[in-house]
Amino acid sequence: MPGAHDALAVVKTPLQLLNAIEARHEFGFANPVLYVLTSYYNSREELLALVDERDWAAVRCMDYGHIGKTAGLPVLDAGWVIRSERAMRLRQWLLRDRFDAVFAPWRGVSNLVLGNYLQSQFKHLAWLCRPGRCIVVDDGTDTLRVAAARRNLHRHGPTDVETPARWHQPRRWWSQNRVDWNRSEAPAITVFSTYDVDLPPTDRLVTNAYRHVRARARAAARGERCYFLGQPLVEDGYLDVPTFRELLGQVQRSFAPREVVYLPHPREDRARLGPDLAAVGLTALEIGKPLEFHLLEAAELPAVIASFFCSALDSCRLIWDRRMRLVALRIAPSRLLACHDFVAEIYDYFAHKTAGAIEVREPGEEI
Repeated sequence: MPGAHDALAVVKTPLQLLNAIEARHEFGFANPVLYVLTSYYNSREELLALVDERDWAAVRCMDYGHIGKTAGLPVLDAGWVIRSERAMRLRQWLLRDRFDAVFAPWRGVSNLVLGNYLQSQFKHLAWLCRPGRCIVVDDGTDTLRVAAARRNLHRHGPTDVETPARWHQPRRWWSQNRVDWNRSEAPAITVFSTYDVDLPPTDRLVTNAYRHVRARARAAARGERCYFLGQPLVEDGYLDVPTFRELLGQVQRSFAPREVVYLPHPREDRARLGPDLAAVGLTALEIGKPLEFHLLEAAELPAVIASFFCSALDSCRLIWDRRMRLVALRIAPSRLLACHDFVAEIYDYFAHKTAGAIEVREPGEEI
């Protein structure tokens, strides 16, 4: 397969797909193949609807969400199977076995484009394929974490992992070599990112300026609404529910008297979110795709796009320049439950590396 194709891109979310498309054009691949990993959360229909087959020599899907769903034991109670550690290990073995069978033939491919380098299955693919060049695209703000991990690796070196003897420790050997994802760090990666991140000397940064997407952007009229981009801040442990509700009220006050519509993140709990929005007079707008795809097709652009620290603010800066006002509302460290340094790094990036295109303001402040 690598002999016939000069690149393999593997993605599992719409945002990863958007950035893989941009990488395909930026690096000038002549004969690239796209693999879309589908699951319960990102369906085949949803992802393929965003694919332009003219961008790829071939498009293939792998549905990994159902592999070993009940660990091959349908006669047992499904709830017990889900809770059973042994069943989960068996499911993981089936999943890795399928991955290895599908992607091992791509070993030695010239270019491997990965949708995320923090998640285990993607790091495993880098180890399995051992490409000539491993290209990592943005997946939200995870790029900042990837860069930090690569700097730490350069300073301290890789963590040694004991290799168990196949015959003396068969269970550990089987887990390491047949079940668990191999999370070994690639010796060098190319980060294709909108972020101006610091990388170790082994790695290379290529700026994603969204040249291909910008060429497709319509000259849409600008309306009066404010789009506020949701994030799974409660679900991911950044905020408790009362603090989140209080911040939503401050969002409404900041942008009044404009109409403010809230664009929920796919992982936000709709049952919890609905009453929270209604309590402060915000309405939800479900767009079913990344904001960038939505705006490319929209007849009207919003006057303002705002969020707390959503990475889409930066991509909108690059694609639409200053055609919309971009605002990040700063969450005070005292309100955060976790990831204080990481969130501070994002706000610092917005404030100092976007030439003022992204305004960092305080919740409740009149904007």
